[in-house]
Amino acid sequence: MSLFQGKNILKRFFKRPKINWSNYEFESSLQLNEFVDQLLEPIKNSQSSYLIKLGLHEALVNAVKHGNKLDPKKNIRVRRIITPNWCVWQIQDQGNGLEIKKRNYKLPKKISSVNGRGLYIINECFDDKGEHDLTTKYNKITINNNCKWCEFKDRPEICDRNMA
Repeated sequence: MSLFQGKNILKRFFKRPKINWSNYEFESSLQLNEFVDQLLEPIKNSQSSYLIKLGLHEALVNAVKHGNKLDPKKNIRVRRIITPNWCVWQIQDQGNGLEIKKRNYKLPKKISSVNGRGLYIINECFDDKGEHDLTTKYNKITINNNCKWCEFKDRPEICDRNMA
């Protein structure tokens, strides 16, 4: 093996995929449209951005309404992670969380019910729903979408792979 070939192997070995991390924190409020648009900015032109927007909005509404009980003194924290393969959002509220046995990912039996659709909507909108993180509070959810749906080919600052 020549020295040149060895350098190329080392370059490939140490080359890491581009990862874009962003952390956000906002006061509990149901005024979410601008915030959701900000979270979607890197993928706003993707084929599935409507579904992702719906799912993100619902996850944030759940955090504000059920987690923080609409308390404006409490905050919601969101971490957005964009990798070559995944778009990930981690949403954490300051509530007590939802126990595993109380989670229902189905539509309510009573069609006129005001509540009960949130987890179903989130489940339908994302490729991969990480279970609520295994903390003692269960107040954090991780939701992911595969980047095959994202149009990153024109965004080299986020991804250097050809997604075609």
